[in-house]
This record gives sequence, structure tokens and C-alpha cells, in this order.
Amino acid sequence: MRSSGKPPLSKRTVEGLAETINLFARYVPRRRMRKLHIGLFGYSRRIGKVSLPRAIGFCSACYSMGLPPEILGLGALSSQELRALESIYRNLRVDLALALRYFNARVFEILPKEAKEGILRALDLASALDLSVEEDPDHKEVTARVIRAVKNQNYGVLPELIVEAGLLRRFLG
Repeated sequence: MRSSGKPPLSKRTVEGLAETINLFARYVPRRRMRKLHIGLFGYSRRIGKVSLPRAIGFCSACYSMGLPPEILGLGALSSQELRALESIYRNLRVDLALALRYFNARVFEILPKEAKEGILRALDLASALDLSVEEDPDHKEVTARVIRAVKNQNYGVLPELIVEAGLLRRFLG
């Protein structure tokens, strides 16, 4: 039992990111409209008191701001848990290195304080893995423009920038 009464770090991180992710997700292009799921066959995309977008919108929002979603849960692991995960997930280092090529440290300029602790912890753990990350400079430049647009509340350019970043990654989210 937790003596601090605080929710786990990964939950606090995602709850802290929810408003920013939801902002971005509004501008992710829709391939098709979905029917609302109600009742037995629906599923919840709530964590604590916040709602989140569907998976593609969630991942696209994260990547488009320079925050690969693969690292979000990493900050909740201990070093021992990470080593155990690495022993059963053979491509962990490769997959994290591929994801981190899209990380832009400027994302901290638009993130709420509540989200930063978990992300910094995840980056520390990733760093301890001594990954060989080859940064994508073109993607970093686009995400820097995305971050600048959000800081200036110029949301009208986000759909175009989200698509541009997605084209560079070769996937939307």
C-alpha cells in the first residue's frame, strides 16, 4: 500500500498529459467517423478523472508534439523491473531507440508540471539502457514548429503539421 496516497507515477503522467493530448487529438485527420460504442461492447478510455482519445489520435498527438508514447509507461518501472522486461522483450532496446528518434526535448515547453516527472524518469531509464538513438532532424524541426504553434495558440496550423510529421514517420499514430 502506498503511504503517500498518490496515484502511481504513470497514471499521474497520463492524467497530466490528458488536456494537451486531447487538444492535439482534435486536429488529427479522421479517416472515417466512428459509431459511438455504448454499453457492453464499448470500452473506456478514461484514466482517473480524465478521458482520452482513441489509440490513433492518442499516439498521433504524442508523436506530433515530439513525445513518443512508448516512453510514457517506462517511467513507472523500477530499474529491476526494466531489466526483467528486457529479458522477455527481446526487441525492447531496438523499439525504444526507434521511438526515441522522434523525441523533441522542447516538448517540455508545453507540458504541464504534472506530466514532467514521469517523462523525465522514463528518459533516465531509457538512458540507462545505453540506447543508440539516431535523431530524425526533419521530424524534430516539424515538432518544433508544432510546439511553437501551440505556445502561440495558433491551432489552425496543427492539422497540416500533424500530417507533415506523420509523413516523415510514415505513420500517423
